[in-house]
Amino acid sequence: MKVTLGYFISEYFRSGPYTEKSDVYGFSMTLVELMSGQNPVFSTSPTKTKSLAMQLITLMEDRRPFDILDARIKEHC
Repeated sequence: MKVTLGYFISEYFRSGPYTEKSDVYGFSMTLVELMSGQNPVFSTSPTKTKSLAMQLITLMEDRRPFDILDARIKEHC
């Protein structure tokens, strides 16, 4: 089984077991990836990486969740 870390809650990845909750998280991250046009883990510079989940959490805390949407989606919706 190939694992993409961006689709797993870190607590489940370390300790398991995988449950419906971890499946919902993985599905949610897939939707966010599709709506944002970004990979779940991406480079912000040659030495830094960022998590799409953490970016979404930050935007939610700032009450700007729609800022994560890809410009092509914003343009048509």
